[in-house]
Amino acid sequence: MEKDEIIGQRVIIALKRGDVILWSNFVETKTGENLSDIIKVGERAFTMSVDIISSIANFLRPNDHIDIIGTFNDPQKGTTATLTILQNVTILAVNQVRQTQTGMISSADEESLAGINTVVILVTPKKLKCLFLLKVWVVSLSS
Repeated sequence: MEKDEIIGQRVIIALKRGDVILWSNFVETKTGENLSDIIKVGERAFTMSVDIISSIANFLRPNDHIDIIGTFNDPQKGTTATLTILQNVTILAVNQVRQTQTGMISSADEESLAGINTVVILVTPKKLKCLFLLKVWVVSLSS
């Protein structure tokens, strides 16, 4: 058992100094295999619908960072304004594909990254409220 293999793993029982560490002391799932392992305290996952344009021609991938841009119409003035709502937002999953410590995994055997129609992003509760106010989303890649 190597140190790198156990760092970040969840234990089933309390361990104290001097205890022998066994694989049976750890939860069977590896950290990062479940979406709940990725989302930290104070963060929320939010699923957004996207299309070929807003998904950057289907080039979005888990762990990309994006900006959320909203376009708003002012019917009284007859004008349209486009504003950056959120910046540098992390994508957790694209369709049902997410990245773990061991690589890309999909919750559906035949799922692929072609034809992206949803992305799951990581935001704070305050930023989540902003997203619920938007009706149309446009995504731009950020670095």
